[in-house]
Amino acid sequence: MDSSLVSASGKNLTTRCRLCKTGSCKILFDFKLQPNVLSLLESSDSSCIKHSLVLHHCTNCNFVFIANPMPDSDFYEDVQHATSYSPALHMPELIQDILGKLSHIANPFVYEIGCNDGYFLKLLRDEGLLHVAGVDPADKCASIAREKGIKVSTDYFSKDLANEVLSNIGVPDMVICRQVLEHITDLDSFMLGLKAFTDSGSILLLESPDLGIRNPARNIWEQHVNYFDLATLANLLDRFDIGIFESSSLAVQYDSWLAFCRKGKGQQYLVEDVDRSTLYDRVLLTLNTIAEEVKALHDAGMRIAAFGAGARGTILINLSNIGQYLEFVVDENPYKVGKFLPGCRVPIVPLSHLAENVPDVLLLLPLGDKGAEFRVMNRLSEFRKKGMSIIELTTEDGEELVIHPPEKK
Repeated sequence: MDSSLVSASGKNLTTRCRLCKTGSCKILFDFKLQPNVLSLLESSDSSCIKHSLVLHHCTNCNFVFIANPMPDSDFYEDVQHATSYSPALHMPELIQDILGKLSHIANPFVYEIGCNDGYFLKLLRDEGLLHVAGVDPADKCASIAREKGIKVSTDYFSKDLANEVLSNIGVPDMVICRQVLEHITDLDSFMLGLKAFTDSGSILLLESPDLGIRNPARNIWEQHVNYFDLATLANLLDRFDIGIFESSSLAVQYDSWLAFCRKGKGQQYLVEDVDRSTLYDRVLLTLNTIAEEVKALHDAGMRIAAFGAGARGTILINLSNIGQYLEFVVDENPYKVGKFLPGCRVPIVPLSHLAENVPDVLLLLPLGDKGAEFRVMNRLSEFRKKGMSIIELTTEDGEELVIHPPEKK
């Protein structure tokens, strides 16, 4: 990996912390110029706009964030993909948990913020929760949800929208906000909307990648402008009189946390016990390990490809600078096939391409969650019988890649 790619200079900034509003911020990571990984290229020589990707650390509240992110419109209006291509493994268990918490309410109302194509709301409706609605800023995704008969508005969530829901639809018994909070640039406006719900009696379900995990590199990309652990989340919620009453870790969802919240004080977490300097060390170790391993395979004459043209995989390729060694990347989303990854410009091909072009090594890039990766591993078994090895790039400890050698015929 290019040694100049990542730096943690500790340079003081005048930027205010997005969470606590103080000015005691320092640079934690400087990933230099990076492309919007959702903007796939139409050809190998298409222009590719890049923006600086710098993560900051607030020494006052220990929050990690991107102070100057790309505009929201670059992510959520025209290029956002439907998420139901890769459903999370923990969905059945989470749905049963939600059903249990709402079992005492007749015809409960569930509202989802960032509902994408309505996949999760449809699962809830199929389980008997008929009063569901949501919001998503990506009109293409929201249109898919509406085709399923789900009431979804196309908008960015805010206090005004929350009040509109309360006035026109009613008080949600549960508000779901999964894998959304890490994307919000205006936390105050967003949180005031959540507060309007919790003040009215709603239970709030939050889910987000956990900054305290062992392998944080797989959750860093330009669309993730906020990096929470439960301590910084509790700090944010407390400012709006919201508390966590139940929390858990989701190892299958790339070590995310799950928190049920409501109005008032909740569980307490110690912010000062977390050392962010170890975060830098772990991310750098992961990127260097990937770069060194892939380069060694290439130097040994191996033909190398990858699976998964998603955001996490693309940013990992670009940050570790391994795109130069990849012949192609396989993806099953027809929207992506025929295009090229931004930055590294690796061509995206369908799964059928492997039938006549089996590489020596296939890198399994991070997908929606570990469950999706397990399912892909099973489907690729036939190619391992043809001599292909598979390497998982993102393991649980982040220090050692897992190599799955060819299977015996």
